[in-house]
Amino acid sequence: MAPKILRMATLLAVVGLCWVSSGCAVTKMETARQLDEGEFVVSGSADWPGFFFVIPKIQGNVMYGYGPGDVSFHMGSAIFMYNAGLGKRLYLLDWLNLSLQADAMMMLPGMVPFDSSGESTLAMLTATPRLTTSADEGRPFYGGVQSNIITAAFYRPDDGWEYDPGDFFLLAGLVAGLDYLFESSGIGFQLEVILYPVAYNREEGLAHAAQARGELPFPMFGQLSLGGYYRPLTEPERIEPSYDYWEDSPPRRHRPPEDEPWEYEERSPEREEEPEPEYDDRGVPIY
Repeated sequence: MAPKILRMATLLAVVGLCWVSSGCAVTKMETARQLDEGEFVVSGSADWPGFFFVIPKIQGNVMYGYGPGDVSFHMGSAIFMYNAGLGKRLYLLDWLNLSLQADAMMMLPGMVPFDSSGESTLAMLTATPRLTTSADEGRPFYGGVQSNIITAAFYRPDDGWEYDPGDFFLLAGLVAGLDYLFESSGIGFQLEVILYPVAYNREEGLAHAAQARGELPFPMFGQLSLGGYYRPLTEPERIEPSYDYWEDSPPRRHRPPEDEPWEYEERSPEREEEPEPEYDDRGVPIY
């Protein structure tokens, strides 16, 4: 199975690199495996495209399972670009997850692509509903669909902040990934590709994601994420022996001092007293 997983991972990476030629990673990667109640998972990933489409965005993520789902917090940076956000997943079935991510990103002044003035600051808010299958020991591959709803605001020294809530940018994405866990160590490897074949905004309407740029300073093609996570190994449940077990256990050997021989600690059974027999009229005992 390992060669097959390696071939599929290579194919996913090639497809992702072909699509990720511009844009900015707007989805944080999280393990596709469902968490047990009270379980923490720590993960990290490198997401392309990042700053100026070349430098990846490095993200860290912490997830906590609470029974029917999990919650998460993440932060990331690509030198002059920073983001932070929250996530929540619901386990619809043991093989299906429904999640929502909320993310805020800021690109510092002078670092916004295609900004001729070199003084603009870009701020983005992203909401990402997502429906994907789960991964487990016998099913390392997963897939699904998602949508990125993005609003952007620009700050220019002369005009201040410019923000129009109605000028949003909608992406429809296809998700495919590999989530492989090394059971003995609790360390997992993950590769994820998101393709954006369709986009919508108020200016261009429905179009290919590479063409419907709108107010964003870049088109969107897709996203490639590579990373790993750690799931702490669970200790086997310890069964405490009952009081009756120790009372009924056979004699145990005790280590004597070195100058004394080994001996068993014998317990003599308690002897029950026999009742005195009764006699009939002729003096014969009755049993």
